[in-house]
Amino acid sequence: MRLPVSLTCYLCADTRHPLVVAILPRQPDQQRIEMLAQKMGLSPCEARVAALIQLGLSNREAAHIAGIKEQTFNTYAKRVLSKLEVAGRTEMAQRLTWQASLGRAS
Repeated sequence: MRLPVSLTCYLCADTRHPLVVAILPRQPDQQRIEMLAQKMGLSPCEARVAALIQLGLSNREAAHIAGIKEQTFNTYAKRVLSKLEVAGRTEMAQRLTWQASLGRAS
């Protein structure tokens, strides 16, 4: 399972060594991801596609799981990225994971 990581580097004045903090969210339940995606304006089918993309699956694998053709999955995936106004799959997955971990949609 792939999770987005947030890295922050702090430079302390009294030391030469930076402090690096890595934050890993817990993997949210897929039903929660789908519900969150719907709250963010996606249709139920688009929300299911977003949840499968969030898992880090290829379009072929995700389409097989969803029981739809790969071309149909690709169409839904493009709609999801457009509606969520994200640059790509990684940004979308990160946003959904963090929002689900925080328990809110924004």
